[in-house]
Amino acid sequence: MITKIDLRSYRNKPDTWEADITMLVQGQEVRRRWKSPMPSRLATERWAREKALAFLARAAQPKREETPQQPAKKQISTFAAFAERWLERYVVANRLREATADNYRQDLRAHLLPVLGELRLDQIDAEAVQRLKAARAELMPSTVNKVLARLKTMLRTAIEWGEISTMPPIKRLKEPKLEKPHYKAVDDEKFLAAARKADLKLYTVILLADDAGMRHGEIIALHKQDIRFDDGPTGAIVISRSSYKGKINPTKGNRCRRVPLTPRLREALLSYLPTVEGEVVVLSKKGEPIRSQHPLRFMLRELQDQLGLARGVHILRHTFATQALQHGASLREVQAFLGHANIATTQAYLHTDSDNLDHAMLKVARGRGAAREVTQEHGPARASRSRRSSGEASTPPRPSRPKRSQPG
Repeated sequence: MITKIDLRSYRNKPDTWEADITMLVQGQEVRRRWKSPMPSRLATERWAREKALAFLARAAQPKREETPQQPAKKQISTFAAFAERWLERYVVANRLREATADNYRQDLRAHLLPVLGELRLDQIDAEAVQRLKAARAELMPSTVNKVLARLKTMLRTAIEWGEISTMPPIKRLKEPKLEKPHYKAVDDEKFLAAARKADLKLYTVILLADDAGMRHGEIIALHKQDIRFDDGPTGAIVISRSSYKGKINPTKGNRCRRVPLTPRLREALLSYLPTVEGEVVVLSKKGEPIRSQHPLRFMLRELQDQLGLARGVHILRHTFATQALQHGASLREVQAFLGHANIATTQAYLHTDSDNLDHAMLKVARGRGAAREVTQEHGPARASRSRRSSGEASTPPRPSRPKRSQPG
């Protein structure tokens, strides 16, 4: 029987719990301490009680003498135990970016461990995957697919490490093809005009995303030496670094890219850079390097709210990609501008803008209106001649039947 359960933080880690359990086994007091895979105190208490009951059930069973000829069966790890080892070994060994490692930890804590944590790796089958999907039915399909991709990567590693032999079928959900959020041309120009009047620094930051397609972290990590005014007709920016939690890392995908300057971005940088001390281009209000993503968002938020526009920095990158494709840039060129490793990511911007649909519908309406005017003014005969003159096919006349001869 269980006599006592104490819960405490594991090694002073606020998000990790430890269960200290005292039990009576055949009249003797036995104490066990187990690290919990659960994210909350309440879940840890339930897990600890089930763990202790399973321990007592095993202890009550009579010990079997093992036959020397039969090797002991390999102990298969639970998903929670494997996840802990996987984070320590796989993430470090493959030198994943800190942002990627944090995403894995968040998805494990929020989605995978609560549903699959207690299962052995060989118990994760098609039904378990379906339970995971059902448990996260409130999430967007794209979010669920990212979680499934994390699970697939971990199970593939388990096969490589010899933990399991087969991969369960993991089928992705169908994702609706949604339009990437972006500003229309009118709103984009209105935003830039207001920023230019308000503040040169704000105007320059907006152009770095809107005219160069730079990511949030890339703007924060930009240095003066990355801007080369003598590179090409108008100059260029060489983007090779990104900032995450105050640390400078390689860009997403470890890809260095060169983005030519637009004339207005060149003009803004030439005016703005002399006002900045040091090498970092965008500094906080205190004149220090920015160590999180919040200051840049707050910098844009006031003006975006004032104009009634969607918030954020990344929406400007979407606007850049959308307008670049609409104005004649090829898919490969936009892929190079954005630094996408896979062109399928760039293809998401090949949506039809609502303004283009409006113009197309007006053309259809004008064409139909002109046809109605011709019919009403000149009648069917004139309309038929009008169609023949425009190259439309007309109905051929029916052949006349020969007259029957009368008997003489």
